Amino acid sequence: MKIYHKFLLYQNKLLKPYIRIVLGLLEALTYLASLTLIIGVIYEHGFPLSVDEVAKIQTLYKAVWIIFLIDVTLHILLEYRSTKKQYRRLAWILSVLLYLTLIPVIFHRPEEEGAILQLWEFLHGKFYHLVLLLIFSLLNLSNGLVRLLGRRTNPSLILAVSFLAIILIGTGLLMLPRCTVNGITWVDSLFTATSAVCVTGLVPVDVSTTFTTGGLVVIILLIQIGGLGVMTLTSFFAMFFMGNTSLYNQLVVRDMVSSNSLGSLLSTLLYILGFTLVIEGIGMISIWFSIHGTLGMNFEDELAFSAFHSISAFCNAGFSTLSGNLGNSMVMTNHNGLFISVSLLIILGGIGFPILVNFKDIVLYHLRHFWKFVRTRKLEKHRMLHLYNLNTK
Repeated sequence: MKIYHKFLLYQNKLLKPYIRIVLGLLEALTYLASLTLIIGVIYEHGFPLSVDEVAKIQTLYKAVWIIFLIDVTLHILLEYRSTKKQYRRLAWILSVLLYLTLIPVIFHRPEEEGAILQLWEFLHGKFYHLVLLLIFSLLNLSNGLVRLLGRRTNPSLILAVSFLAIILIGTGLLMLPRCTVNGITWVDSLFTATSAVCVTGLVPVDVSTTFTTGGLVVIILLIQIGGLGVMTLTSFFAMFFMGNTSLYNQLVVRDMVSSNSLGSLLSTLLYILGFTLVIEGIGMISIWFSIHGTLGMNFEDELAFSAFHSISAFCNAGFSTLSGNLGNSMVMTNHNGLFISVSLLIILGGIGFPILVNFKDIVLYHLRHFWKFVRTRKLEKHRMLHLYNLNTK
């Protein structure tokens, strides 16, 4: 072995423990930054702010942005091989998007109008920065939660504690000044948050007159989290984006999402999220067509109404933004399309994910055979006999 190879090997052994310590401290700092960012976003959108408070929150966002940049950069420079193994494709894409935020810092604002100026303003805008930082924060916290699964903790206990934590967070959010019209008691807030996460449909207050738009967004997020399952969301974020796929973690998450095998775990998580979003999107469009121009709302309000009721119906939550729920006189006549759409969403959500996937497989199987018949003009002799699984039957 050559002398410089020995030197590099010695240097690597000497520096590696210190590198791990630095990256470990930085990881703890990113967890703290993620929590601080989320608290800052909640404070900004939940309370009326003064000019000084707005400036302090912007400083907080900038500090979190710097911490995330340092974290990604040091992981790539100091532990590229392990980072390359752990990071999945979307994690690399998010890292590139984070580095793009440096463009407005390095380059001055273009003077000429055009696509370059629009791109510069977009990358410099608060929306792009905040959404990206929130995604990184959720990924970091989800990664930390799933790592707890590897400590031989009782999965049922983790699931129960996760739901309790979401309910308490939702209770606090609904009590924010900008989430209600005239305030709400902590008992009513706790009851509403619990009902939303557990998708029961019971609520002690009139949703339409008690909560503002921000409050309705909190409620529908709680409903979506409750419908999908807390651990489904955290497991998806951590395992798909961050590559945290230890054997024990996969076994626990497999049992939670009722996956058939470890090999189909990620695809099962993707199916759950994809099916939910696609069906809710179709339901939203169907509801919008049925109420368009009939409730005295503008375009944005109609979309918000459609999205809220689509998510609420598919998750079997029973919440509505109308006084008296869907028994309101505004929709009781000449809105058969609305009730049909809501009914179908309730049925699809109640049937359950495994049966929906089986239906999808059956439809695709028949479509493939039909397309093959159109191309070849020949009927296939051998067909799959057991298309319907036992649960579907």
